[in-house]
Amino acid sequence: MTIDEVEDIEVLRRAAKVLEAENLSMSKMIVKLKRELFEMKHGKPEQLMLQIAELEDQLARRNSFRIRSKRAPDPEVGKCGKACSSIP
Repeated sequence: MTIDEVEDIEVLRRAAKVLEAENLSMSKMIVKLKRELFEMKHGKPEQLMLQIAELEDQLARRNSFRIRSKRAPDPEVGKCGKACSSIP
């Protein structure tokens, strides 16, 4: 069964939470591995800091999306994804 075939909202929520946790974990691993790679190559500290800042920005944007997606749905918007009054 694919995610497109799931109709139970609770199953979808659990799947989203699992994916969100996995995404966060992988993001942290990327930061750790980039730091280790930098140390192995003896790169410039400024470059490492820029890369870490970029990853932190990506994480913040991802978290911002999560917060926006938890807002209450617009009562003017039906299940069709559009204002239903505009549908003939």
